[in-house]
Amino acid sequence: MKIENQIISDIQDIDIQNGTFEIAENITEISEYAFWNCTALERIIIPKNISKIGRCAFRKCLNLKEIIFQNMDCEINYEAFSQTGLISIELPVNLKKIPDSCFSFCKHLRNIKIPENIQIIGDLAFQECNNLEEIKLPSSLTYVNDVMFFQCKNLKTLYWNGKKYNYEDLKIYESFKQNEF
Repeated sequence: MKIENQIISDIQDIDIQNGTFEIAENITEISEYAFWNCTALERIIIPKNISKIGRCAFRKCLNLKEIIFQNMDCEINYEAFSQTGLISIELPVNLKKIPDSCFSFCKHLRNIKIPENIQIIGDLAFQECNNLEEIKLPSSLTYVNDVMFFQCKNLKTLYWNGKKYNYEDLKIYESFKQNEF
C-alpha cells in the first residue's frame, strides 16, 4: 500500500479485506492506476473526502461489482473503471462529464444511472458493455453518437429528450444533436 500527500497511489490485493478497501477520511484523491488489477476488490465506497479519481484508477479490477459514491462532486478521469466487473452504478449527481473509455469493456454492466447534469459522454465511454440493453440519457447532454456505445451488441434502446431510439438509429445517423431530431 502506498499513500502519500493524502493521495492513494498503489493498492495491492493484499491490502483488500473481505473484498473491500476502506478509504481513510484524510485521503483526498485516488491517483491513476491506484487499484489497477486488484482482483480481490469487490466493493468500494468513494467517501465525501475524495474529490478526484485518476485515470485507470480501478482498471482491470475484474471482480469489482459495486461502487458507491458519497461525494456528489467527485471528478472521474479517463478509463477510471474500464474492465471491471461492475453490474450497476449510480454516478455522482453533480458529475458533468463521463470521460473517454470510462466504462469500456465492463462486460457485466447492466444498469447505469446517469445524472441530469451530464453534458458530455466521451468516446468509447461504454465500449463493449455487452449486457447494457437500454440507457436513459439526460436532456443536459447536447450530443450523442454511436462511438460512445461502440460494440454494445445488446444495446437496444436509448431514451433521450423524451424520445426513444434504437442503436441502429445511432449507426445510421452517426450522431444526434439536441435540436436535430
